[in-house]
Amino acid sequence: MRSLAFIAAVVAGSLAVAEPIAWRRDLPAAQQEAIASDKPLLVLLTGQAWCHNCVQLERHVLTKPEFAKAVSGRYVCVELDYTFEDTPDDRTREERLRGFQKRFAAPAVPTIVLADAELRPFAHVVGYDEEKTPADYVARLADAHAAWRRLVEAGDEPQEAWALAGLASHLSTSGQSAEDAWLDHYAERAGELLNVLPSDSPERAELAGVLAERRGKRQWASAFARANERVNAFELPGQADEVLAYLKSEIPAAASPELKRHLEAIVINVLDRSDRHDEMLQHVRRLRTQGEWPPSESDRLISREARALVQLDQRDEMIEVFDMAVAEARSSSDMARVRRLVAEKLQFTVNDDRLDVLLEVVNECHRVFEAESEERRTASFVASVRLRRAERFEEALGYLEELLAGEPWVGHRLDAAECLMELGRIAEAERYLALAGAEVATLAESARVGERRDAARFAARLQGLQWRLEERQARGDPTMP
Repeated sequence: MRSLAFIAAVVAGSLAVAEPIAWRRDLPAAQQEAIASDKPLLVLLTGQAWCHNCVQLERHVLTKPEFAKAVSGRYVCVELDYTFEDTPDDRTREERLRGFQKRFAAPAVPTIVLADAELRPFAHVVGYDEEKTPADYVARLADAHAAWRRLVEAGDEPQEAWALAGLASHLSTSGQSAEDAWLDHYAERAGELLNVLPSDSPERAELAGVLAERRGKRQWASAFARANERVNAFELPGQADEVLAYLKSEIPAAASPELKRHLEAIVINVLDRSDRHDEMLQHVRRLRTQGEWPPSESDRLISREARALVQLDQRDEMIEVFDMAVAEARSSSDMARVRRLVAEKLQFTVNDDRLDVLLEVVNECHRVFEAESEERRTASFVASVRLRRAERFEEALGYLEELLAGEPWVGHRLDAAECLMELGRIAEAERYLALAGAEVATLAESARVGERRDAARFAARLQGLQWRLEERQARGDPTMP
């Protein structure tokens, strides 16, 4: 019950002002702090300069008051940033951080790891799930923490099996991989638990089910990895026919529906890489009519159909495919699917030469996504870029000001300053450039390698815009006041 009370307290206090998480970046020092304070570690493995989901996790979960309030003081929090430059120091740092990743059995970034002071992990939260709230993440960590605490209190007594069995739900987070580090990490211990737990206990049934599921995933994932390795040995597009013949012989003998779908996906990729988009289109449409793909995966086929149509320059038909799918989702009131499809549709219209077509999709994104959602912000950014290229600066500025009203970013501020310069609104442009300069200075002092790299890039652009402004003033540009 302690975990439920903890969650309730966090939710009740979610509107209170919370200090940002005090991230440590030296794991050995943080480990000593954890030992001295008798607290577990919360370790974030991230890639801030290159990992989209890492940025989303920070923006929508880690920086929210309810999450910061829940973890600050309860854990020693450590951030390990897997952003590296090609320097001797960074190569050494990468080797050290890869060692930590292996020790924590973390499959990818972003991953949140809970570990004891001996760096033994007892829970993972892998990736970013846009449908989960900060409170959902808090609940997941609280449950794992409570189970771990029961295990610690049990000591070496046989009842520790009951406590560790409560972690079974945390053994299904690393995805479908032939190299299942998390399963390897707990396999021996889990086998011991199955021998200790009563045969009729729900805890034993849960643990046995999770292990069987993961081992099943590993089995077909290993078969898929072998097939993929065999395919990669061929040269494309020259040996495409040989690859396709091999895959067509393997698909009927696939040991599971999951393996069969993944082999079909390789067929689609081979046709795509070989520029055989007519065949790709027909193959995808055949798979869609068979109806063997579960709803959670069927939209991937729509994406591949759209890809083939774009490559065949049949963009109007591509839009029709998405519109039909969106209409189907609306008819079943599946708004989550509507949003996924509209976001996917935007990706396939970003490079459409017809700007007005793109803007229609952008407006559709604005209708289905909330104002502060990442998808709507992405749509606004795409529109601003294309409108600036078309020298439609007033319209571009409207989208940029919407972005800046939400979560200001130095790149958007520089874009807005450029639009204002082109519109002759110099005083406003100068104000934006001054704000951007302060933000660049803050980034330059960051502890994160990626943010310091961003600072150098933004500083160069800021200087370029300032020079342009000075040149226009010097030559008495008529657009200048």
